[in-house]
Amino acid sequence: MINFIIGNHSPYLATEDAFEYVVAGVRSVGGLISYSIDDYATEGVNIIMERRTVEQAKNLVSLRQRFPKSKLYVIATEILTGTGFNSANTVHTDDGSHYSNAPYWAERTNGFLTLVPCIDGLIFLAESLFEGYRRLNLPSYYLPLVALPDYPILGRLPVELRDIDVFFSGAMTEYRAHVMETLREEGLRVFSQLAKTPSYLRNHFLARSKFAIGLRLGPDTQFTSKQRAHYYLLNRIPHLFESTPDHTDLHPYIEFAAPGDEFVERCFEFLNGVRVFPEHVFDDFRHNPQFDHVSVFRGFLQFLRSR
Repeated sequence: MINFIIGNHSPYLATEDAFEYVVAGVRSVGGLISYSIDDYATEGVNIIMERRTVEQAKNLVSLRQRFPKSKLYVIATEILTGTGFNSANTVHTDDGSHYSNAPYWAERTNGFLTLVPCIDGLIFLAESLFEGYRRLNLPSYYLPLVALPDYPILGRLPVELRDIDVFFSGAMTEYRAHVMETLREEGLRVFSQLAKTPSYLRNHFLARSKFAIGLRLGPDTQFTSKQRAHYYLLNRIPHLFESTPDHTDLHPYIEFAAPGDEFVERCFEFLNGVRVFPEHVFDDFRHNPQFDHVSVFRGFLQFLRSR
């Protein structure tokens, strides 16, 4: 049994998609996996998604050392630079908002680095993370975001009943708020919700939406939100993402536009019929042989068991 420790992410809403993807994927190939809040498997495989304080990390280090037959793998979610976590590629200050809050990111970075000596391996859900962790010399596994069998595709209202033009879900940074306001000024009906919104509400408002967008965290963000793109691809939702310098294996299926005027204009064109969203990308994504869920998750289980 794989023990998936999630207690460090209470109330578990913003991380729901990633958690459920890992669990459903492991089970789809016959693997045994269960959630735990803080229980540690003393003779088995433990997985935890990074987000620990130094004190919490010390407790895990102690458990890993006391029980040498156990294993501990960490899902890394933030870009690691030479000075610490900085996914938004922004300047950190003592009084900054979340993504530029120096004390918060210093504590989170130190919590992760405290864990490093006892980690059996790292798990990545995005290619943009690889480089920053390379210097740690830890075994790693890239877990692609693929289509799983029996995934319940979101039901959406008939086109004539979709009263929301543009839908966005995620942390609302100053940059994102500005883009949303610009879309409103163009006369579009815009709806945004926080990442911690329950899935039943997200699904409700998406069902009423014509279009969804993916925005950078800030003007200098270097990566695309793959989890958000994956969700839209699975649920066959027309979308537009702001382009970023990175490149992922989902890029061929995501519609992009450059940030700024081009992005706003492209949204307007899709919603007014000037452009037609290429809906074939949803099937192209699902039928890519490199995204075979059996191969992906059998490889993942082999990684967890072979260390």
